[in-house]
Amino acid sequence: MDLIKALGYDSNPKAHLARNLTRDHHEMVKALVKIRKDNGLSLRKVAEDMGTDASAVHRFETGQTDFRLSTLRRYAIAIGANIHTTVTPLENTPNYTSVKTVWGGTPIKSIGTR
Repeated sequence: MDLIKALGYDSNPKAHLARNLTRDHHEMVKALVKIRKDNGLSLRKVAEDMGTDASAVHRFETGQTDFRLSTLRRYAIAIGANIHTTVTPLENTPNYTSVKTVWGGTPIKSIGTR
């Protein structure tokens, strides 16, 4: 068994990057859902403010859809959240990503795996 794969890494840097980006995506949506709930907003109210239906918001929140950035912005506006994403080039290490995401000025997640 390959030690890199046993540790949860893949020798293919693009596959590793894809996993990191997917994980970050899910963490971002999870943080947004927490803000919605903390603000006491129902799916129905958010859907109304977004101009869609509650089932579409549910699919967004549960990862059942590959949404557009415009949907993400409408959701953030509807729940009263600020999203700021900093994108940086990959280092010269195959298993490295540098992505720092900030909501409302508060760092939520910074990822750097080597």
